[in-house]
Amino acid sequence: TRVIAFSLLLLLTTSMGVDAGEGPTGSRIAFEESRRQADPRPTFLSRQAGGAVLLTADEAVFALRNGRSRVRMQLRGADRSAGLSGVEPLPARTYHVHGHSRGPLPSQPTFARLRADSVYPGINLEYYGTGDRLEFDFIVAPNADPKRIQLSFTAADRMTLIGDGTLVLTTRDGELRFRKPFIYQEHHGRRH
Repeated sequence: TRVIAFSLLLLLTTSMGVDAGEGPTGSRIAFEESRRQADPRPTFLSRQAGGAVLLTADEAVFALRNGRSRVRMQLRGADRSAGLSGVEPLPARTYHVHGHSRGPLPSQPTFARLRADSVYPGINLEYYGTGDRLEFDFIVAPNADPKRIQLSFTAADRMTLIGDGTLVLTTRDGELRFRKPFIYQEHHGRRH
């Protein structure tokens, strides 16, 4: 079968607009499940040097470095009931200490990739990345309509589309840069 994927690259930058880069080791981004009482849907969290991102199947909330500025990216018209799950487990586990914990600390697994099936009819979504670079692909099945994919952004002070097609969302605490999307087709395991 043939699959078309849209890939958008998120580049977190500091408040001075300097590329946050690939981190000291170029390591893969780790996602951990985040349990929120107000929202029973599967939610995942990833922390990087430039900030953090909270992900569900139909939205991403980016908190820049100091946590004051938040930018919300929503998948307009997406299926809110689509489940987001961790795939590609990493060997590291996350431990959370609350107050004066005694005994073994509870831990939870981390994942290198997240997947949400059918966020739109025939369209799946995957999140992954390295360092401070979060990428997400929309995997479009044959005969599915890629025009259904619509992203909306809130809480940015300014949105600018620069010459190379990068979308720059500016806040008082820094920028989020979404590189121009690109499309490829997989056939027999190769990108074309």
